[in-house]
Amino acid sequence: MSDIQLLENQVSGLEASLAALRNDKDVFLKAQGLDEESEKARKEAEDYSTELQGIKEELTELNGRKANALEVTAEGLSAKMSQILPEGKAVFEISGDGVFIGWEKPSGMKVPYAGLSGGQKAAFDQALAFALLGEGKKILILEAAECDPIRYSALLDHLANAPDDVQLIVNAWQSPPPEIHPSWRVEVVK
Repeated sequence: MSDIQLLENQVSGLEASLAALRNDKDVFLKAQGLDEESEKARKEAEDYSTELQGIKEELTELNGRKANALEVTAEGLSAKMSQILPEGKAVFEISGDGVFIGWEKPSGMKVPYAGLSGGQKAAFDQALAFALLGEGKKILILEAAECDPIRYSALLDHLANAPDDVQLIVNAWQSPPPEIHPSWRVEVVK
């Protein structure tokens, strides 16, 4: 083989190596671009994570403020309803598990609204209506047909002390108790 041919073979080999290196360079450049894109995506994810943490903290604060506002509202509603309930107090409890609406008896036992008897629901519903009507004069019509004589008497005694801005009409199938508060006016309809 001649020197020229040997040199030509070496040049061909070098050209092939150069082409292979250029291909490798393109692959490395693509990999470098992918690394840069990956770093950019990681940075964006980190920024989003920081932003998400801030949103979670704000949401926690807002949920706390909402719970406090609801608690104040529930306490006010309960206090207003308890003015009309014949005994015990209305209960509104708001928690992460849900809402409890019911009647706490003087014994401390809490009865959920769904567990109230017909007469108790009638009294509870009227107390709720009273509380929701707000300030000013109002008329409440109480259906007391479900009340037994003992509860009926206790209800009338309690309602005799209702606020002055409330006119109460109590409908019942039974006659009023023999001793009734003088503020009540009795009308018998047949």
